[in-house]
Amino acid sequence: MEAKQSKSNPNHHHPPSPPPPPPPPLHHHHHLPCILISLALLLLLLSVSLTLAFTIYRVQDPKTQVISARVTGAVPRVTLPSVHVELNITIHVDLLMHNPNRFSLHHDPGETLMYYREVQVGEADVAAGRIPAGGSEGVRSRLTVEADRFAAAAGGGLGRLVMDVMEGEMVVTTATRIGGEVRLLLGLVRRRVVAVSDCTVVVGVVEMRVRRLECKRSRM
Repeated sequence: MEAKQSKSNPNHHHPPSPPPPPPPPLHHHHHLPCILISLALLLLLLSVSLTLAFTIYRVQDPKTQVISARVTGAVPRVTLPSVHVELNITIHVDLLMHNPNRFSLHHDPGETLMYYREVQVGEADVAAGRIPAGGSEGVRSRLTVEADRFAAAAGGGLGRLVMDVMEGEMVVTTATRIGGEVRLLLGLVRRRVVAVSDCTVVVGVVEMRVRRLECKRSRM
C-alpha cells in the first residue's frame, strides 16, 4: 500500500500574531519631588539675593561736593539820573558727584537752578551719564543771567537790585538735582536715588569774584 503524500494547502492562513504588550505607564509622580525641590532652591536663592541687595548692598544716594565756583562777565554799573543797571554775569559752579554704592549708577539728565531773592533767574542742564561703583564724576553748571531778568524776577523791584550793586555784594542761591538709579542683580532690581546740592553764593560785584560759598547736601 502506497502511503499518501500530504500536500500543503496554499490557501491555509496562519493565525495572526498577538499585538505587542503596551509600554509600561510613565510614573510622572516620580519627577514631582525633583521639580518641587528645584523650585524651592530657586526661591531660596532669590530670597537670599534680595536680602543681600537690601541689607549688605544697601543703596545710598550719591554724594556731592563743590569743587569751585567763579564769576565771569562785565562789572555791573548803575546809570543815573534814570536808574538803569548794566549787569551781565555768569556763575560757574563745579561739583563732584560720588557714587558710594557697590554697583554702577546711571543718572538721568539733571538741572541746576539759580535764585535771586528766592525767585528763579537762571538755569543750566546737566547731561546724563554713568558713574561706576565707587567712582566719581565732575558736574559743571554755567548759569548766565542779565539785569532785566533780575529786576523782573524781583517783581519790578529794581531798587533792591540797585541797592545790592551799590553795596558791592549780591547773594544768589543755586540748587542742583540729579536723579538716577542703581541696578542690582544684573538689572533685575533697580533702586531710585537722587543727588542734591544747595549752595549760597556771595558775589563781589566790583571785583567780580565769589567772596563766600556755602553748600549743603540735603541727602547723604
